[in-house]
Amino acid sequence: MSPKAQLVRPAGWWALAASRVIVGYMWYQQTLWKLPPDWGGAGGLRHWVEESGKYAVPWYRAFVNGVVLPNFSLFAPQVWLGETFIAISLVFGVFTRLGGALCFLMGVNLYLANSKIPHEWYWSYVFIALLGAIYGATRAGRYVGVDQLLVPRIERLGETHPRLGKILLALT
Repeated sequence: MSPKAQLVRPAGWWALAASRVIVGYMWYQQTLWKLPPDWGGAGGLRHWVEESGKYAVPWYRAFVNGVVLPNFSLFAPQVWLGETFIAISLVFGVFTRLGGALCFLMGVNLYLANSKIPHEWYWSYVFIALLGAIYGATRAGRYVGVDQLLVPRIERLGETHPRLGKILLALT
């Protein structure tokens, strides 16, 4: 590993890596009940989007009912692909800062969409967002993850392609 790529592992790095994998596996499990082509059928993704259209905060409810539901066939694959990317990113620690940022955004989205649905524990969405922010901010994939292997290669790439190297390093 190059001197620039040497990381000082923070105390508890193993807990960060373990929690990243566990949360990534949770995202993977969430993709299983909304699989294409029917997105989970009667109790699947469409059902929960419709619930959001009833219970979400007013401005978000208007967005769900006016934009998302009428264009469900456009949004459903994006949700599934986004959650699949988050799962892969966190489980394998690859482009983890991007995966963490998406985890954060999806957690905020889930909070806005589902926090008012009866019997939903809204704090779970807060915690999902918080963990995503932590993974993005701490470069969690560099501890027992593919990012640890990618960084030296990206740094070498950055010597000949500085802009691309900088972008890729920001995602790991």
